[in-house]
Amino acid sequence: MTNVQQDVVYIPIRNGKFEYELNCDYEEMYKLIFLDEFQSAMWNPVKFFSEKGTINFTFYPMDENEQNQIKGGIHNTEYYAFSKDVQALDKEDERISQKTDSMQLQYITEHQTLVGYAILLEKIWAAIYYYPHYSREFDITPFVETYNTVYVPKFPEHPYTEQIQLLINSAESIKVGGQYIDFEVPDLEGNVVKLSEQIQGKMALIHFWATWCGACRQNGKVLIPVYEAYKDKGFTVVGIARATTAVKAAIEKDKYPWLNLVDMNDKENIWIKYELGNAGGGEFLVDENGVILAIGPTVEEVEKILKKRLK
Repeated sequence: MTNVQQDVVYIPIRNGKFEYELNCDYEEMYKLIFLDEFQSAMWNPVKFFSEKGTINFTFYPMDENEQNQIKGGIHNTEYYAFSKDVQALDKEDERISQKTDSMQLQYITEHQTLVGYAILLEKIWAAIYYYPHYSREFDITPFVETYNTVYVPKFPEHPYTEQIQLLINSAESIKVGGQYIDFEVPDLEGNVVKLSEQIQGKMALIHFWATWCGACRQNGKVLIPVYEAYKDKGFTVVGIARATTAVKAAIEKDKYPWLNLVDMNDKENIWIKYELGNAGGGEFLVDENGVILAIGPTVEEVEKILKKRLK
């Protein structure tokens, strides 16, 4: 079970049934995902709102999931009523995306509820993490304006307010020509390190990775010769690992020669700040003024830029 910040709880299913008592500080949307579907990288999350009282779920196989039922709570009732309206749109209409955008914007403007706020969060999240991969044209401006004028004043202390602001800040900063986002996280010995203090005045590659991400680790390993060639000319690398108990062993095996930091349990939301979402990692090349020169560059691209700028 997970909310948008990726906190996870595993709930056992016995004899086709499960039961769980959810205690939380705020009412917000959570997602139920079957573990076998998640492990096969093909899952359909079941969304629900945490509310006082009992919520009953009835699930069907993935190819029949339109029959799933979630009953209980005013937020769940409201959300699924709206979802049916969206699903009722003509799926063959070429303008389906624009119709959905318009319907969602109208709904969150007219229904200033927690459900409206959850829909707004999902929309901004999709605009940043999902739509760009499909060259999906989407104007985020009216949604951001609604967030600022309607929902921030109404829900100043709700977690969604901070989460959406993180997404907006990322969209504004994390792009070629934008400015990297500073943060503080511990090193392998638990000492808190500020990123800016490590890269200030240098060309730097910020290398995000995870022990389970083979591609991320390979990107780090092929970078080692470039690091060795340019480390005395004003270039540095800082690694940030998504914490697991195997971080130290992975570093020793891959022989990373640079400083590695650890974002323990995504505590600092760094993957969100850098628009990495659920990915294992990514690379960001920045100049001595903190301007992002390249996102996800190949080692050849990094070396080409360093040759030109560090002589």
